[in-house]
Amino acid sequence: HPEKAFPRAGRRQSRRAAQSERFQCSMAALEAPAGGGGPVKTFKMEASACAARWPAEIRVTKPKQGAPGAPFPLCISRAVPRTAKASSWEVWEVKAKLCLDGKPTEGEDLPVRVDVATDGVLPPEVKEAMQAAVKDHWLQLLARRKPGQHDWFLEELFNWVEESYIELLSVLPVFVNRFIAVNDQGSNEWRYTILEPTAPPEKEEEVELTEEQIQAELARQERELAAAQQAALERQQWAEERRREAELLGPKPKQLSKKEAESMKAAKRGQGDRTAKTGPRRKKFDPDAHAD
Repeated sequence: HPEKAFPRAGRRQSRRAAQSERFQCSMAALEAPAGGGGPVKTFKMEASACAARWPAEIRVTKPKQGAPGAPFPLCISRAVPRTAKASSWEVWEVKAKLCLDGKPTEGEDLPVRVDVATDGVLPPEVKEAMQAAVKDHWLQLLARRKPGQHDWFLEELFNWVEESYIELLSVLPVFVNRFIAVNDQGSNEWRYTILEPTAPPEKEEEVELTEEQIQAELARQERELAAAQQAALERQQWAEERRREAELLGPKPKQLSKKEAESMKAAKRGQGDRTAKTGPRRKKFDPDAHAD
């Protein structure tokens, strides 16, 4: 069996098969009868273009035929992988889901909805802020429509989510937590993730002091100040005594540097070794030579 003989290749083929099945399901959802007029058809056409561009990241969902409210909500989601610019973040993907909850009616707000998630668990405040940021940008794009147009700008919005990967994750800076970790090269680097902020320490209640306690505190501070001044005076006197002793002893002999010591040693070596002087060899005592 290929998966047993080559486990990695088998897993790779399984992933590709899952991606292909996911793409086919998305396309099947788009090929279903629209039944919603121009805006719905345009939404499906743009969703089809997104599915063709990002087949492994796009998922299109809609209710089953005959279900209450069909064909709404019609949703398209993209799992945006972590970008190269966000390589220091411990968030591997941002999932943006765009939904059309009903047929648009002139004079009313567009029935659009946004859901944002990541591969981890987001705090509710961060999730709501990210969804609001994506929806605000979507509404800004939709405001560019000309009369009679039904563009939904799905592809452009997904591009913006990818470009704003870091900005979306750090939409609430108080939830951004950074820490030091060792990278693949063995050096330390800052890493970022999203966590619940730690509660600040509670402030201690201030206690009103009585007059006696205030006087005692002032006396204590005066004693500490006097002790510090006395210690400084003693250090100054000790330094003066050391200075006077140094003046009496005179200047210290100059200490040769390493270079000077080596040059002096080399000069002595060049003079040669001193040899002891020897007298004439001793001879046997000659009595005739010492006779008068």
